[in-house]
Amino acid sequence: MKSTISNNRPIVHTGTKHRSQHGVSLIELMIAITIGLVLVYGATALYVKSKVTYNDNDMIARLQESGRYALGSLEHDVLAANYWGQFAIQNSYTSVITVTSQPPDIGGPGIIASGTDDCGPNFAFDVRHSIQGDNGGTLPFQYGGGATGFLNANSSGNCVAKNQVAASDTLTLRHADPNSAATTDYFKVCSSVSTADIVKDATSCSPSDQVNGYQVHSYYISQDSDRNTGLPSLRRKYLNSAGNVQDEEIISGVEDMQIQFGIEVTSNVKNTPLTGVVTQYVDPDAKVIEQTAPAAAQIVSVRVSLLLRGETLESSFEDSRAWEYGSRNQSNGTTGDLNSLADANKAYAPASSSDSNAKHYRRVVVTRTFMIRNVVK
Repeated sequence: MKSTISNNRPIVHTGTKHRSQHGVSLIELMIAITIGLVLVYGATALYVKSKVTYNDNDMIARLQESGRYALGSLEHDVLAANYWGQFAIQNSYTSVITVTSQPPDIGGPGIIASGTDDCGPNFAFDVRHSIQGDNGGTLPFQYGGGATGFLNANSSGNCVAKNQVAASDTLTLRHADPNSAATTDYFKVCSSVSTADIVKDATSCSPSDQVNGYQVHSYYISQDSDRNTGLPSLRRKYLNSAGNVQDEEIISGVEDMQIQFGIEVTSNVKNTPLTGVVTQYVDPDAKVIEQTAPAAAQIVSVRVSLLLRGETLESSFEDSRAWEYGSRNQSNGTTGDLNSLADANKAYAPASSSDSNAKHYRRVVVTRTFMIRNVVK
């Protein structure tokens, strides 16, 4: 019997129906897209906000760093004020400092070099006022100020300021350079324990004298910087190696400077012991610090307040606050013009400025008080 093998397999019925596969519905897809867009929007908004916050903090940090640099530049001069080498000032208005190779009377008219006198009578050698300021306008003292004084509209030659902010204060410091012994400065200070002379030629000094360079630095605020017209800057005038007044920029972005002097008041410096302790703070034009003998006070500290402004205008940013610092107080009113002498003691409110863009800059105020090392005690 012949057998056959079939390749046919029996069909088994399981009793279940075959189901086809389907994707998400249109409604489900729209819901998923909407949720995704919400998440992307949230992440983007968080990133943008974080970026804005970072930029804001970075801008403020840069302004503060600029302020620290500006104050650091002033610090060296302020701490050295009234330093005359080996000679120690015995009181705040008389000394035995003399000017040789120049008119010997230190209270009389002096010259800078070759007969030039750009900054007013005796400006370079007014050592009676080793620390000197003005509260907007001209210097308040008899020598080195007045109608032909430093930065006044009537100044001439190299002493003319570079578009000065008129209502901003100025600070002038005179001293021997504590860091220079063999110096190339045009003027030198030859000092002993009992005398100090400002000379052109150090060979006239005694062999036992200490020789230092003589420095005069006058700081002011300009409406322009070397890099950009309209960008304010801190600048200074100084005596260069040729004995002439020269101008240089310290740092841009400084919009205003206010100076206050911490003073120790006494009725008579000669007979009243001094302690070198501040009894009150006054503006630079206070009559009590004019130091005409007998002096009413000595300057013990200098408080410097700087208003710094960002370099970049931010149209989406607005700051309408009134800034108070130094002698600028809101109790005196507010002003939108830092250049107005009539408003020199008013708080600065950028929103009231005639420049509609003034309120769209970031600003910070930095303040530091420097104690004078060379005071009478």
